[in-house]
Formats: sequence, structure tokens, C-alpha cells
Amino acid sequence: MYPLIWVVVTTALSCYFTLAGRVLSAYQRVELEQAFRGDKGKRRLELLERHLDALRWTVGLLGPLAYLGIGIALVEAFGLRHEATAGAVVGAAAVWLGLVIVFGVAVPLAWARSAGERVLAVTLRFPLLLRWLLWPVLWVVWAVTLLVLRLCGFHESAEENDEAAKQEILHAATEGQAEGAVDAEEVEMIESVMELDETHADEIMTPRTDIFALPVETSFRDVCREITEAGHTRVPIYQGDLDNIIGILYAKDLLQYLVGEQPTDLRTIMRKPFFVPESKVLDDLLTEFKSRKFHIAVVLDEYGGTAGLVTIEDILEEIVGEIDDEYDKPEGESITLIDARTAEIDGRVYIDDLNDVLKLRIPEDEDYDTAAGLVISEMGHIPVVEETIDAYGAHFTVLAADERKIMRLRVEVLDEGQGQKKARRLPAV
Repeated sequence: MYPLIWVVVTTALSCYFTLAGRVLSAYQRVELEQAFRGDKGKRRLELLERHLDALRWTVGLLGPLAYLGIGIALVEAFGLRHEATAGAVVGAAAVWLGLVIVFGVAVPLAWARSAGERVLAVTLRFPLLLRWLLWPVLWVVWAVTLLVLRLCGFHESAEENDEAAKQEILHAATEGQAEGAVDAEEVEMIESVMELDETHADEIMTPRTDIFALPVETSFRDVCREITEAGHTRVPIYQGDLDNIIGILYAKDLLQYLVGEQPTDLRTIMRKPFFVPESKVLDDLLTEFKSRKFHIAVVLDEYGGTAGLVTIEDILEEIVGEIDDEYDKPEGESITLIDARTAEIDGRVYIDDLNDVLKLRIPEDEDYDTAAGLVISEMGHIPVVEETIDAYGAHFTVLAADERKIMRLRVEVLDEGQGQKKARRLPAV
């Protein structure tokens, strides 16, 4: 009788430890918050978080011991300790295997998926008690495991923990979208926010060639006319050339001078510029914009020259998409799909965007960032209109260019095996 009771007890424990191990390993914050409701539940969830690693070690250690306990109980139940016949051994092994598969694996994993967090919320005191009772054993196991990991060259970092947290949030957002609770646009916004610490200022800035700026010698009347025509509210002021930006002129600062005496020197009304390196990550830049109360920054290259301009609006557009105001002039689509294998693109389209749209495999870690940069790099010169080239599985045709840059391209996906490795210039038609 007693051996059968021990079989039931050890089987139940193996089921519980597998379920708890699954929940603690996945650690889905959203589901846990729903299970640990109320002020009391919140405090218990905080307790769980403080001892999360120790609890994982506890159930991870006790799970195999529970399987061993089932085996020992079955030895007693089948009387193998006194008379171990072949039939009894085979029967005990079959029963042990069946109990482990059904109640040690299948049932707890299915239960963990449907109600694992709620079960853990009700029974949290039990693994916490075991954690305190077994802390000397757990310390030894942890020390040995840590030694093995170090010998294998593994070092857990804060970056890995941050990445795991991001993946958990994205997983929860994706599940919410599947259930209809979260819109696709909201999921995209969450993903964009997550990528802010991986995106640099030079990836979203207005490049140097497109900067609207004025020399410091410009007269007040000409400044007002130029700003009115351009429609910009903040204009860089330079002395000599664009590599020497000495201030930022705000359009609203000009209003007070429309009536009365007008300034003769722009230095008296312009504001101090804010400089950032090309490598500045966007989440840090956004924080600095907020703390310094700036809306625009001059992006500098590694030599101290002006590489471009970045604004707080550029960062917001990375999160919510393009924002057009009443002064923005309509522009052609940066990528216009002709069909599934052909597109007309702006020369400034980034390689990763082009890869995503046409399913290409153009390297994204080369010296160029844009489609125009790729074509110029492969050709070795700035091409003329109608000049073509094959590169990385695509046929590029220059649609618009001048002596300094490529403005627009047509990209056609080639059949498998064509133009994959080396670019090949073709004669213009």
C-alpha cells in the first residue's frame, strides 16, 4: 500500500516540477501579472522575481530527483528488492516510462501552456520553501555549473538580458495582435521603439548634400525670403562652408524684427548649435534632445566635418512613420513596385530596405549604405543615365543622375544564379 502511495506522490511532484520549470524558464511577464493580481499578488510577483534564478535551479534539480523517486517507489511496489524476475523488471520499467512520459512531460507541459502561471501563483510558497531548505545543495550546483560555463567561454551579459526582455515584449505584442487586442501598426511601433538603441544618427539624418543652410553674411531681408521659400523653421548658419556651422537660426526669432530695426549680423539672433557624432544611437539622442530642449542636431563625421542634420521629428518618424506638415513638399515614393520582381527606387534607399522589398541578399556591412552607393562602388565611377549593371542577383538601371550623384534607379531581380557575386557593367542601350 505504502509503495503505491509513494508512486502517486513522486509522480505528482514530477508533474509539478516540470510545470513550474516550464513557467519559470519562459517567464512571460504579461501572463504572470495577470495571474498575480491585486496588491498581495504584486508583492508575491516581486518576491518571485528576486528569487527567480534560485527557483529555476530548485525545480531543475528536483525534477530529475522526482523521476528517480518514481523508480524507487516502483521497485518497492513490484517487490524487485526481494525477487527481481525478468517479467517484474520489464513491467516496472514500462510503468516508470509511461508515468514519466505522461505525467512527467506531456501533462505538465500542456498544463503550463494553458494555466501554468495561475498554478504557480497559487503554489509559490512551496518552491520558495524548498529553495530555502536546499540552499547549500543549490549553491554547490550553481558553483559547479558556473565553473563549467566559464571553462566553455560563456559569460552572461547585461546585453543578453536586455535582448531577452525585448523578445518577451515583442512576443506579447505579437500574441496580442493574433488575438485582435493589438493593431499591426501598434506592433510595428513597439518594434521600432525596441530598435532605437540599435539605430545610429547617420542612418536617419538628412545628408550633407540635402542640407538647406545659409552663410552668416546673408542679409536679414534675404534670410526672410530664403526661409519663406524653403519652409524650414530651423536653419543652420555657416561661415565659409558647411563644415563650419556656427549657429542655428529659428524662424520664430525673426518675427520680432519684422517691425522695427532689423539686425545687421545673424550672430546676434542665431542660437548655439548642438553637435553629435554619426555613431550616436537614437535612444540616447532622444534623451539629450529632451534634456537640452533642442530639436535639431548637426551630425559630424569622424574628421569633424558636417555629415548631415538630424531632428527630433526624424526620430519620431522612426517610431510612427512619415510625418508630413503643411510645409512639406510632396515627394515621389522612395520605392515604387512595378511588379513582384521590379521596382523604381530613390538612390538614397537603404540596402536593408531594398533587400526587404525585393527579397535580395545584398551585403549590408559594406562601405556603402544606399542603393546609389552600391552602384557607384561596383562601377567605380558615377554613372550616366541609362547605364546598367548586374550585382548581387539584381539588374540596376540608372534613371536619373548628374555629375555628382544618382537620384533614381530601376532594380530588376535576376533569375537564381545570375549576378550573385560580382558586379558586371553592361553597355548602355
